[in-house]
Amino acid sequence: MSLQLVAAVLMLVGCSVYDAARAAVAAAEAAPAAQPLPANASTALAEKDNTLHSAWFERNFIQAYHKVGHRNPKWDPAAEAFLRESAPSFLGLAPGDTPDLRARATAILETGCDDPAVLYLAARATAESEKASREASELFERAVAGMHDTPYPRGAARFVASALRRDYEQRQEGTGKRAALDPVEVRWFKESLTDGSYTPGENAVFARHFVMGTGAWLLERNLAAVGSAVESTGWIEPWVRLLLDGERRIDEAWNSRGGRYADKVKDEEWKGMRESLASARKALTESWRLRPDRPEAATLMIGIAMTDRAPGETPRVWFDRAVAARFDYMPAYEKLQNASRGRWSGDPGALLALARECAATRRFDTDVPLQAFWAVEQMEWDSYEEARHEGEFDDPEEAHQAAKAAVLPPSPYKSDDVYELVSTVLMRYRRNPGVWRGQTYAAYQVEVDYKAEKYDDARKVLDELGGMLEPEARRRVGGPFPEARIYALASPLGSDVKRAEDLYRADKVAEALVLLKKARAAAPPPALPYFDQRLAAGRIEADMAGGRPVTLFSARTLAGWTPVNGTWKV
Repeated sequence: MSLQLVAAVLMLVGCSVYDAARAAVAAAEAAPAAQPLPANASTALAEKDNTLHSAWFERNFIQAYHKVGHRNPKWDPAAEAFLRESAPSFLGLAPGDTPDLRARATAILETGCDDPAVLYLAARATAESEKASREASELFERAVAGMHDTPYPRGAARFVASALRRDYEQRQEGTGKRAALDPVEVRWFKESLTDGSYTPGENAVFARHFVMGTGAWLLERNLAAVGSAVESTGWIEPWVRLLLDGERRIDEAWNSRGGRYADKVKDEEWKGMRESLASARKALTESWRLRPDRPEAATLMIGIAMTDRAPGETPRVWFDRAVAARFDYMPAYEKLQNASRGRWSGDPGALLALARECAATRRFDTDVPLQAFWAVEQMEWDSYEEARHEGEFDDPEEAHQAAKAAVLPPSPYKSDDVYELVSTVLMRYRRNPGVWRGQTYAAYQVEVDYKAEKYDDARKVLDELGGMLEPEARRRVGGPFPEARIYALASPLGSDVKRAEDLYRADKVAEALVLLKKARAAAPPPALPYFDQRLAAGRIEADMAGGRPVTLFSARTLAGWTPVNGTWKV
């Protein structure tokens, strides 16, 4: 009998989720074969967890603002409203890069508000849309400075310090700021264990904070200090201690192995990795035995089963255990998606099979069917990575030339079957998108239509979005003006655009420019930024190749230039 079936039977006769999962442990241990996704599984645990996380945010940010924040009648109502509106993003229930949230962040900053919690959440809203934004970095720095002098709970302060540390990492800060921040981050973490930031009833919240996001990175950088502090804190339950010990051992395993390719790893490094993974397996398995109704330990075990498989143990077995505890625990799906990649599974069809299985649950009240989209995105990424021979060259120039010469395979979305699978999923989500997700699902559909070369369909959905994609969708479509390119390809000039791009890739820049210049004269207004960009960049390249003088000053439209970071105006 499957773990899910055992659990379902016990719940039907009145057992709790915990009792059902506990009684099903034996069945799971003897079930090496994959079990079907439990499409009728309860999401009660997710709702309970979200309630706990929301209460933690309310106490540590909103109530703390009332007690110790930088209050001022000029901004008090707006500040509290912004804190509440930021909660879904902080809790992972909504994207952090919505135009509305960014606009509200700008508005509250214009009032002069200098409260560190508000500055932190405004920085998050800014950084979500511009990953290396200097403006966001300055806001994070101001928030950390404010937390030194404002007695917010140290659990909240730790989030602020960790966010700044992550920002420094992304921007490859090299002036010593990371080293100066590290002891502050660790100190605030330790203080959060004793100042009431967490209550004994919030072990699940604490676990989440340190197996995901900035807490996991803090642990990775400070294995001994964090591990020692957790072990000496009485209110932390054994399953959480074992969970974090297992996570720490996984980090130690990869530290032993290093980040080099397998053929360059030394025998003693492999040995150190195996020993650490064995310790991690022991800790995580015991954590799962203590609380089989929690998904965290089983989810971490997916990665161990992927890299250091034991007899009768597969990534799918541990995935089944994780989703038996919580059907919509997305980290488990992400781990299984990684394990299903051809490089790990050896099965080129595993990702598509996972996509079909997730879609077949029809649980559109969760993000499970949406994993069909992400699995196909991973398929596409992996096929392009292989075509570019990424990771095969030590010399950067060789790698660049190989990538430039690569002939990319067709997108998986070019398959009618795959396109229909993902588009149907997105259509169902778009029927009932909730408060904030309508634009997100529509942006995903534009991306799918674009990659399937159904440009007119992409244009129609893009029109519904007001001609602007969300930042992540823009990055995946690629190029400096992705929306304008879609409009160009969807126009009657689409065949000329594709021909010009083929010429461009073949280094026949002069021919491409002639074709693009002719096409621009008849281009629809939304497509003009694409043509102006291509023409300006092409002229610069042609002049440089011909040894002619080049003017490296941008026009007001920034045509020929690609803003890599920030907002640019001429």
